[in-house]
Amino acid sequence: MRFVPTICILLLAISVVSGGPNTGITLQQCSPNTYPDGDPYGIAVHQALYYVVKLTPNTSHYFHSDTERSTSGIIAFALGTCVLYLSAFDCGACLEAAAEDCVSQCNGHMFGTINLVDCSIRYAPLVN
Repeated sequence: MRFVPTICILLLAISVVSGGPNTGITLQQCSPNTYPDGDPYGIAVHQALYYVVKLTPNTSHYFHSDTERSTSGIIAFALGTCVLYLSAFDCGACLEAAAEDCVSQCNGHMFGTINLVDCSIRYAPLVN
């Protein structure tokens, strides 16, 4: 009779591993302060988010930050994290979804945070 519980556990493990990241939004926060279209800070934000999405899955702890200086001198800081049980591929997919949500929901805002079930991404101006 141990055979049936072992098979059930194995099937459950396979379904969890092959399910992909959970990209349900648990928190969305955008600052009330905004910047105009075409502002150099916005370009720096997009660059920082790009590098966080691309580099975070390559870290052993799925935690990576990036800074990009705008031509106006403002530094954009971005941070990406994933839960450790994701594969690197799923971490990247989750962060891509989070970045898309962040850009669509917080576009033009000075800072934004999107927490999904399996990952999070945020950006803000870095103040010296």
